[in-house]
Formats: sequence, structure tokens, C-alpha cells
Amino acid sequence: MKKLMLVLVAVLLVAASAQAVMVENVTSDTVIFFDDFESASVVDPLGYTSSPTDADPDGASPGTWTVLNETETGSVQVTDYDSLAAEGSNYLRLHRTTPAWFQSQLNVAEQTNTGDAIHFETMIMVNDTGVPAFQFFKGKDSGGTEQTLAYTKFEGFSDNIVTGTGVDTGLDYVADEWKKLEFDWLVGADTFTITYDGTTSAALDVGNTDVVSFTAVALGMHSISGSASYYDAIPEPVPVGGFGKTATAPTIDGAYDSTWANAKVYSDFYTVDGSAPSDTEDLRVRYCGMWDDANLYILAEVTDNPLLNRDSGNTFYWFDDSIEIYTDVHNKDDQYSAGDIYQSTCVIELGGSNPLTITPFGTPAPGTYRMVVNADSYVLEASIPWATLGTSFTPAFGSIIGFGIGVNDADEAGDVRDTQSMWATSSNRLWENSKYFPTVELVETAPAQTTCTEQWDNGFGSPYDFNKDCIVDVEDLADFVASWLDCTIPADPACN
Repeated sequence: MKKLMLVLVAVLLVAASAQAVMVENVTSDTVIFFDDFESASVVDPLGYTSSPTDADPDGASPGTWTVLNETETGSVQVTDYDSLAAEGSNYLRLHRTTPAWFQSQLNVAEQTNTGDAIHFETMIMVNDTGVPAFQFFKGKDSGGTEQTLAYTKFEGFSDNIVTGTGVDTGLDYVADEWKKLEFDWLVGADTFTITYDGTTSAALDVGNTDVVSFTAVALGMHSISGSASYYDAIPEPVPVGGFGKTATAPTIDGAYDSTWANAKVYSDFYTVDGSAPSDTEDLRVRYCGMWDDANLYILAEVTDNPLLNRDSGNTFYWFDDSIEIYTDVHNKDDQYSAGDIYQSTCVIELGGSNPLTITPFGTPAPGTYRMVVNADSYVLEASIPWATLGTSFTPAFGSIIGFGIGVNDADEAGDVRDTQSMWATSSNRLWENSKYFPTVELVETAPAQTTCTEQWDNGFGSPYDFNKDCIVDVEDLADFVASWLDCTIPADPACN
């Protein structure tokens, strides 16, 4: 008997995150600098140069601030002026009208373990004048003297980000908009990377290959009048979905049961690769999620005509009909190499007395996955323990997790994918980095199906609701009576 093989892939995780200007030793999972500017002892309410207030940053914990070369009081300010903050009320403003350079340096406990992964992140907004911002990443050399290991700057004359030696990072910046800036380095390595607004540079050479530890990041501006830069915490994510808590765990058998009755069904899938489906019979996806203290539960239905047997000659699973599930319970927005990463590949084979044979490939995330395959559709049901999805995560009301689900559709054999559809995102890069994942909030009660149109779109309309207003009433009866005895038999002369 021929086999129908479908693939479930990628239950993925990364470590914890925080919303702040932050430095983290990813290897030891330790935050070594944290400041969201909300606990500063002095906050300047005025625009530069209207106030002589010296509102230097001082609210870091852990870590400390040092302001260097501030020859003009007020050029480094924690401020809430003009409600410009990316997150919360306060932000760090570096602004100057006279030619000078200065730095606001964040200091960390020295990181000396060779190979440890150091990650820095902040929101940054700059103007388009001269060199509106630079960053010195510092450490100590083998003799114990502090040195600059990497130097990057925003070059206002060409609107790109370059290294201190003039090497173009390949990253173009946008003036007057908040964007996320990240730096990654392995202690003792000869290269580092810069990420701006989700795009990561190629490996860049460090300025001093003898630097063997990490100690500080200096944020500043060059000696060009009128330059301005602003720094703030990373905004809290806004979830695009909600999974309600269930008191009763569903039976994982690939079939809908009453435990799913109150779960919100999501159907807003977007074509991210290939051509859009020709109609809802060609490809249509609906899914819902629930949780309890022990597990994450997913139920997904895919209408797909035709369904194809897995092509054994295909190099990669994504050329076949398949479902992908992505999770990042700490919502860190990071590369898969950050740790706590699992990939589950489950092949579904039809045949024999048990048509549901699940074979994991790679390093699976332990869980239970079951699928029922019909003539023109398939249903996947999964139960995934939270304990397998990351260290130090306890699900609770209000928890926001990175979560994605996608479907690959192949309508013909060979290394060809006709369509890839993803829920709630137009990105097809979820396989690269969890920063592309949508987010879901764990809630007490699932959001309701909000509109009648949504009910119909999700397949819950009554076949007797002829006018599709979600009420079967006399208006539907009138529509039925108006068409009573209508005849549509072809080539029947008595039919009218």
C-alpha cells in the first residue's frame, strides 16, 4: 500500500529575555546589565537645551553607568520629554549643539570565560546629521588593560553603519525612528556581529584581537554639531493571539472533542512563499491552542486537495505537505543556537492496522502528536510538556510566548513547494530566528470568535443559515421558500 507521509517539524526554544537596555551572558543565562530608565533618580522634563538639569542615568541593576567627557551639562539626560519613549515613560537622550564628543558608558562585571556568548540590546533612534551615534564595546587584554574590542558608528553622511576602521557593515539605518540594535560576541573571538532592525551583519573583525574579556559598552556621539541619539528599553510585545487555560486535558487522538469547544479558532494565514492557493479546497488552515500547568495543546486542521504521498526523492521535508510548529516560551527573539532548542519531525504513514505511525527525526521535543488523514484534509493534535520547552519557564496567566504555525503545500511530486502559509505573519524566516515568531498570551479564558464573518470563515456557520447572519430564523426560511422547486438539472427540458 502506498504511504502518505506528512511532516510536523520544529518545536523550538530560546532562553529568557527582559525588556530593557541590557547585556546578557547567554552562555550562563545571566543578565549582567539592566536599565529601563524608569527608576532614574532625576528625570529631565524639558527639551535640550531648555533645562540645566543634570539627569545622568543611574538606575542600572545590575551594572553601573559612567558619563565621560560631558563638558556641557545636559547633553546626557534621562528624560520623558515629548513622550518620545519607545517603552514606558523615560529614555536616554544624547544631544549636542556644539562640536564635541561624549559617552554614556554602561559597565558590567567583567566576563572572562573564553567562548561565553555576550549579547547587548537596546532600542535606538538617531537623527541624520554627521555621526549621530557610536558604540564602543570594551574588554581587557591579556595584560589587564581595558581596550576597545569593537567600534561601530552610524554614518549620517551615507546613512549606514560602519566599523571604526571604516568597514561597511551592510546595515542601513533609518533616521528618526526607533529600531532595535544588537551586538553579539564570543569572549576571545576574532569577530562579532551587529544586528539592526532584525538584519544581522556578516562576521566583522574585532579591533583588538588580544581582548580576552568583556567589560563595558559606551554609547556616544562624535564631534559634529547637531547630532542626536536616543536609547530606550525594548518594547513589550503585543500578542496577536490568546490560548485559554483548560481544566480538562484533551485526548490526543487527532480528533475534535468537547474540550476544544471554547478554544478560539485562528484562520488568518498568509502566503509567504510560492503562489497563493487557488481556493479553500486547494489549501485552508485553521488551528486553536489551549494550555494547562503541564502542557501546551495544539489542534490544527488543513484542507488540502490534492494530498500527496511524501516523495522519497525530496531532499527536504518542506517540499511535501507538512505542518510546522514553532515555540519560544521566553520570547527572547534570538537565534536557534542560543540554547533550549528542539526540532521534532514526525512522519505520518498510512497503512497497516495502525494508520498513525509517528517517527521522530533529529532531536525531538518529547510530546504526543497524532494525526488523522482524510480524503482531502488532515487534522493534527499535539500535547507538548512545558518542561521540555525551556529552562526556568512556568506558565501563568499573562505569560507571552513566541509561537508560530505554518503549512507547506505540495500539489505535485518533486522538489517543488507550491505554497507556504504562516499564521499571523508575512515572514517566511521563522526557521532562522525566533524574532520572526508571532506571539500568544496565555489567558484564563480564550478570546471569543468576535464576528459572524469570523464564524463562517472558521467553518462554524450553520448549513441552514442561508443568509449567513449566524441566526437560523424566518429570513432563512423565506430564502428557502423563494427557491422552492428550483430546478438545475442540465439538459432537462422540464427544468426551469
